[in-house]
Amino acid sequence: MGEAEEVYRADSRQKIVSVMNDVTKCPEPVSPQELATLCDMKDDLVRQTLGRMVTNAEIIRVSHGRYISAARPDLRQCIPVTKSQRHNDRQSDKVTTFLFSLSLSLSLSLGGYRDTDTYRKQAKAVMERVFCGSDM
Repeated sequence: MGEAEEVYRADSRQKIVSVMNDVTKCPEPVSPQELATLCDMKDDLVRQTLGRMVTNAEIIRVSHGRYISAARPDLRQCIPVTKSQRHNDRQSDKVTTFLFSLSLSLSLSLGGYRDTDTYRKQAKAVMERVFCGSDM
């Protein structure tokens, strides 16, 4: 690859990044066609460059044919939640429920709390120790 190609490639990346970081030009995820128009570049070059930039984590593919800049935290909500993330959240909820139930069972069998406020304080302390990692 010659120097001219490298400079051209660097220029194309720079154009894409500058346009995608501009809030007025890209207020939401953009398609390669929109980006090509905004950057005044050919569609094929934009697609190839976007693919490389996604690999290098400069750009994030949020859905089929829609991209955002990795430097734009205001567009992070556009990134869809994956099935595995939803599964992990459900598993986390199950663990929390199990631990709460366990703490309730232990406190009732050991202390026999009849006072609801005392139980809530004790359960909260147990949960904080479990999730925050503080010593007992």
